[in-house]
Amino acid sequence: MTICRGWAGFCCRGVWGGQQDCTSIASEAPASSTYWGRLFTWVLAETRDLLKLSLTFQIRDASTVPFAKLIAMTEAAKFLEARTFAVAGASSQKHKYGYKVFKALIDGGFDAYAINPNVPVIDGQQSYASIHKLPVKIEALSVVTPPAATRLIVADAINAGIRIIWMQPGAEDESAIHAAKAAGITVIADGSCLLVSLALK
Repeated sequence: MTICRGWAGFCCRGVWGGQQDCTSIASEAPASSTYWGRLFTWVLAETRDLLKLSLTFQIRDASTVPFAKLIAMTEAAKFLEARTFAVAGASSQKHKYGYKVFKALIDGGFDAYAINPNVPVIDGQQSYASIHKLPVKIEALSVVTPPAATRLIVADAINAGIRIIWMQPGAEDESAIHAAKAAGITVIADGSCLLVSLALK
């Protein structure tokens, strides 16, 4: 897919299944009603996504943000739009990252659940031994575990039908990333931090 500098000075992402960009759209016959309809649909979609990113991450000019960074921001926004969350590797020890991530989600008003087979309660919230023990279907999963444990967590996430996984810094595992993507799960594993996105929201 060709990436170009598109409408309003920001990068075009492929549309209609990722097979076309604004260059290929423009190659269609201008007299075609299909061309104008598809172009209008694309402009609306890109404008909506840009506005969402600007509001979420306080971007004044998206043209100054690298394309890869815009994609990462889009995925982070998608993660935070989920209705239910789980934190694999949630901790009861307040100095640990697993505690801070879970606590930030709870304090932010998100419907979040802790996963830790070794701790029954975290900050007054029940902790669960695995994804399959959770009382609700989870849409978004934050992983705060060593890479070896991440592989097991991702295998459970695939079976549970989770839509998006955010591997926090240090939890990334290449085989788990490939397995999740192959199952159609959106994966954030670029070293970005959920706490930063929550602080900006």
